[in-house]
Amino acid sequence: MSDQIRLSISLPTDERGFIGRQCPNPKCHSYFKIKPGTGIIGKEIPVHCPYCGHIGDSSDFVTPDQLEYAKSIAVREFQKSLGNMVSNWGRDLERSTRGGFIQFKVEYKENPQPIQYYREKKLETLTTCSSCTLEYSVFGLFSFCPDCGIHNSIQIFNQNLELAKKMVSLAKELVDADLSIRLIEESLQSVISALDGFGRVICNAAKNKAKLPEKIEGISFQNIQKAKTEIITQFGFDISSSINDEEWKFVNTCFQKRHLLAHSFGIVDQKFVDKTNDTSIKIGKRIFVSEEEVINLITFVKLIGAGMSERIR
Repeated sequence: MSDQIRLSISLPTDERGFIGRQCPNPKCHSYFKIKPGTGIIGKEIPVHCPYCGHIGDSSDFVTPDQLEYAKSIAVREFQKSLGNMVSNWGRDLERSTRGGFIQFKVEYKENPQPIQYYREKKLETLTTCSSCTLEYSVFGLFSFCPDCGIHNSIQIFNQNLELAKKMVSLAKELVDADLSIRLIEESLQSVISALDGFGRVICNAAKNKAKLPEKIEGISFQNIQKAKTEIITQFGFDISSSINDEEWKFVNTCFQKRHLLAHSFGIVDQKFVDKTNDTSIKIGKRIFVSEEEVINLITFVKLIGAGMSERIR
């Protein structure tokens, strides 16, 4: 009989077919879930923590609950194997002593190890990686793909831009002119918020490559000119290089319009004129945002985001 017993234990999935994983990084230990059968199929690949980016073997990402479950099954299988071994030995002993002066009878009472069942945790966001199609679930929104390691920030960013585009389309269909104007202005702000959120996340994900990592969290993309300067300093990359000078000037003007909408009800002041060199609207008058402006802004901001995704890693 071999002195080793090898077991292959299948982990149970949740109601959607996902299994839990836990990052082995002592500074993280965060929980996420993946759906077996999706993503990169047919070869052993390392696992990426969606939160901190730690890379390791799949076995390193087993959760404590899964480990206890596997141990309980292993103990039960050992007990079963031990019981069979004792029973066989007992039968041999009984047979060899039968009819003798001393006879032996062996009884083995098995006390099965209870299986440590568990339930996977519920998480906030279900995502399908646009690169490798892995389905996974995380706390929060932005994350690395556990299979291919691609950060999903550009995916979420593009989805938000598409949503802003839908807002513009909806505004065109509205009969109420005031409501239409308001929705177009909100779509402008949504585009800028999308770039701001994306920019912050992608810079934070790559802060170990920054010149001054401790200052990364202070970067805000709502002031696009200041963000441009800070990104050049931190990563040596000019975010305006993805578009031409006139397009960048247009983007800057749109960002300044957002500032007016957010802080002064859209009323033009001297700072707006100084920062945009736009004298088409008199100081004290309210700005106007057109559907075409927002659509063009989406196009240029998408190019800026793609450039950042390519260069800031």
